[in-house]
Amino acid sequence: MFLRARKHNPTRAVELYKGFVAYRRKHSFPVRVDRSTGRFAKIPLDEHIERKLREELVVVLPHADKDGRTLIYYRPRNNNPSEWQLSLKAIWFVLERIVEQEQVQICGMTLLGDGEGAGLGNFSRDLMKNLIGSFQGAFPMRVGRIIIANQAAFFRVVWQLMSLFIKPKLLSRILVVGGNHDAVLDFIDHHALPTSVSGGLSTFHWHKWVDGHLVASPASPQPSA
Repeated sequence: MFLRARKHNPTRAVELYKGFVAYRRKHSFPVRVDRSTGRFAKIPLDEHIERKLREELVVVLPHADKDGRTLIYYRPRNNNPSEWQLSLKAIWFVLERIVEQEQVQICGMTLLGDGEGAGLGNFSRDLMKNLIGSFQGAFPMRVGRIIIANQAAFFRVVWQLMSLFIKPKLLSRILVVGGNHDAVLDFIDHHALPTSVSGGLSTFHWHKWVDGHLVASPASPQPSA
């Protein structure tokens, strides 16, 4: 998994692994390793994470983008800045599950940020900084593209702050489209886009995804490198 995330470069894969472990320790995520498998224990699903997942701050959309990347739908209007640590933990819970899929390991993900209905009160500097940190040397998943749509007027200020934490390589993969939803169709088919981005996807069945993990073992292992 770590090798795939770094295009089978052993040196870069080891660096990613070290960043992964350090990040988990910093945020008090499980760092226990099963010696028989060499795999990390995943973040368990408790009532707090379940609540956060059902708030739909982050949703895994049912269709991939045109490059086969898994679509992660992020809606800051559902964010409570006072719970940014719990939100980050819930997002990692989702990432840990989807990265188990071989298609995700090979193709990576596209993050679609939808600012519709979000206000300045939904913005969390801590969440954004640490989420960006996840994608820059902490989590073993390729980020092919980040698309930001329907952003509010205050986003210009937020963007100036966010860009300070973003490395040039990731920055080059970020596309801010505002209300120009036609630009998104270059990367994501109409049927795979939510209706708020002028797509045809009106339901996500996200609660079924959450329900499916209620019965999962909290100590289930995470794939190793």
